[in-house]
Amino acid sequence: MTDEPILKVTRESLSSGTIMKMANERNDGAVDIASEDQLYASRRQLVPDDTDCSDIWIFGYGSLIFNPVMDFVDRASGRVFGYHRRFCLRTRLGRGTPDCPGLVLALDRGGSCTGVAYRLNPEVAIAELDLLWRREMVTLSYRASWLNFHTDDGTKSAISFVSRPDRPNYAAPMSLDEA
Repeated sequence: MTDEPILKVTRESLSSGTIMKMANERNDGAVDIASEDQLYASRRQLVPDDTDCSDIWIFGYGSLIFNPVMDFVDRASGRVFGYHRRFCLRTRLGRGTPDCPGLVLALDRGGSCTGVAYRLNPEVAIAELDLLWRREMVTLSYRASWLNFHTDDGTKSAISFVSRPDRPNYAAPMSLDEA
């Protein structure tokens, strides 16, 4: 049994900085924790503040499916090609602790992946992206990318988060027993 607090990903835990604070507290120095400035700069590289936000989609392949925590106006099921879903990132949050990091899903190169995409509410899309960056980019272990998301109604361009093998918490393929 552990006395570690349970991490719940909510709008409040993201916007208040609780998740970032916990990431800093549990970090052993092996993984960089992004500053607020780094998070916003990273988001602005992909989606500048003055972007037309009328059609911004976010592709979820793991926890974003059952806990999107975003203000969205539409959703669609579909598939991306060139990436597959795999437990390939070590974490000290959620499933893991500082002494025993867990694994979380990420997109890794090759194959394809089904998931759900959400079209953000255009009126608050930039704020929603900033909240999403606080969730996904805390350790800069993902590369936020525009991917082609294929649905029954056609292809949409969607933002998703792809694992970065160059980061220290990337977990190379391993056996099920190791995982």
